[in-house]
Order: sequence, then structure tokens, then C-alpha cells
Amino acid sequence: MKRPIFLLLALCLANLGWSTELEAWFDYKVFVDPIDGPYVETHLNFTAQSVSYTSIDESTIVAKVRATIIIKKGEDIIDYRKMDIDGPVVTTSTMVDFMDIQRFSLPADKYRFEIELEDLNKPDGTIQHFHQDFEVENPGTNLHISDIAFVKAFAKAEKQTDLTRSGYDILPYVNNYFPSSFDALIIYAELYNTDHLFGEGEKFALATSIRTKAGEIAMDLQKIKRKQASAVIPILQTFDISSLRTDEYFVVIEIRDRD
Repeated sequence: MKRPIFLLLALCLANLGWSTELEAWFDYKVFVDPIDGPYVETHLNFTAQSVSYTSIDESTIVAKVRATIIIKKGEDIIDYRKMDIDGPVVTTSTMVDFMDIQRFSLPADKYRFEIELEDLNKPDGTIQHFHQDFEVENPGTNLHISDIAFVKAFAKAEKQTDLTRSGYDILPYVNNYFPSSFDALIIYAELYNTDHLFGEGEKFALATSIRTKAGEIAMDLQKIKRKQASAVIPILQTFDISSLRTDEYFVVIEIRDRD
């Protein structure tokens, strides 16, 4: 399993903004619940400087965006959500990006996202449209690695929220471009069904690395950990990328047996 990262120039994710007005970044990840099966987690990140604000009082303002996410299989609507998303209450000098996270339980199949975005503080009522095809796989009892998510920040969870995974609150980084101000790259993924492959509790090696386009490990950025097989194993790993030169790289996750 590998996921591209870019330290300069390139952006691979879907940019839903086509003007200097509302700009949002969209990404999705497919995970598997041991009981309920596969599901898709969607991430919408809104750029603070691109949205309109309304005043709450003399010193604070707030943004509001309406997002509609439709999941289709062919012409059939499989799931549908419309959300009015409030940004944080800020001042004109402390505006910050904000995001929305949704989770959709879906059986294995091919689908399409149809997304509509509207800035509710804009009087013209312009709606932006975007669509993207995607596929959901159900690994059953086969060895499987989830999609690899980039992480902006994480902390131990005190209560269950939309950000909570494996005992941590994990804030996604909805991009694969890392400017020079980033000293660390954090990834999250999940490993499934090693108990079926190796046997419950049996040991195996989990290797995560950052590699060049030629497949070489970049600046010794590889970490190998011994793990014990189980149904679900979370992977939360941090890499120091402060010395990486500008280029395109891949995050690689490998499962290794005793041989």
C-alpha cells in the first residue's frame, strides 16, 4: 500500500474551488468495521480566506457553508446528506480553515460522489458542483490495508467524536502537498485480518517508509515494528521530513512475515 506526497508544486486531491471565492479541498478514505463492514469517510476542508462571513458582534464573525453529498451507483441514489456547516467564531485577524467529516456505510461496489457547495453568507446563491468516481472493497478475511490518511494533529480521545479513531482524536490533513513549514509527516491507516493470515497473537513485522519515485527509501525514513496479529491494527506513525529536499515521494506500508 502506498500513497503519494508532494513537498512542492503538485496537488492531487480534488480542489472544489474554481475562483477566488469559495475554495474547498475534498478527500475520502475507505476503512472497514469488523462488524458492520466497509465504510467511506469524507473530508471537506474549507479555506478560511475564501468564504464569506457574517458579524456576530462588533469583534467576531462566522462563516456558514451548505454542503450536499450524494452517493450514486449508476443513476440510483444510495445515500444523501445535506449539512449546514458553521465555521468557528473568529475575528478578522484570526480566521482559520474549518472542515466537515462524514461516514457512509457502503457495500463493496463502484460509486460516484456528487457534491454541491454553497456559501450561505453570499447573496448571489451560487452553487458549485463536483463529482468523483470511487470504489469500495470488502476484504472479507483477506489481508488488507485501509487507505492511508495524512494527519494534521492527534491527541488521546477523552470522548467519542467524529474525529475519534482507535482511542485518538485524529484531525485529517486534507492535502498531499507539504510546504517547507512542515517538519513532520503523520500518517494513519488500519491493517485488517492479520489474525487470519498469521494466527491470532502471532508476530509479524510492520514496515512504514517514505520512498522516492524510484522506490528507494528516502534518507533512512523507514520504521519497522514488531506486531501481534489481530483483526484490526491501527497504524499511527510520524516521520521527520525537515531535511527532505523538494520532490515527489510515496508513503509505503508493508507487512512482512518471518521470512
